[in-house]
Amino acid sequence: MSIEAKAADTLLERGIQFSIEAPFFLRLFGKKKCKFIIKQPYLGTLIYISRYVCSWEDDIHQLQEADMQKVMAMVNKYGKQISKVAAAMILRKKWYLQAFESVFAAYLRNHLKPYQLYQLMYYGLMLSGTWDFLHTIRLASIMKMTQPRNLSQEAQGS
Repeated sequence: MSIEAKAADTLLERGIQFSIEAPFFLRLFGKKKCKFIIKQPYLGTLIYISRYVCSWEDDIHQLQEADMQKVMAMVNKYGKQISKVAAAMILRKKWYLQAFESVFAAYLRNHLKPYQLYQLMYYGLMLSGTWDFLHTIRLASIMKMTQPRNLSQEAQGS
């Protein structure tokens, strides 16, 4: 295994750490920052994230020739969704998402600057494992696992 592959595997296992300002009640106790680790999401989380990302595709193509008014309209339209995706990348598990996603997404919206949110999304999507999923689908098609098998005796020649 090459050094680059080992480095990529290490990143996937350990994740990428980032920190944001702690909530007020934690700052009362002296905690200044909250540290979070972005790791590779579970398949269920990846499916959840992909629902949002796929819904943005049509409007993303319009960004190339967008003026400030269109950009602000898109911020209004997709800002909450982007913060939910960021929260899902951190929380990762279905139970955590159901319990804390909306509160945590609101906290991220109010405490992350746009560039920090961009970095969070970039690292989260980089670690998302979509290439692994794509290779799994390709392997299944090469092995013809999804084709129906002919189990009749006539096809087998007996």
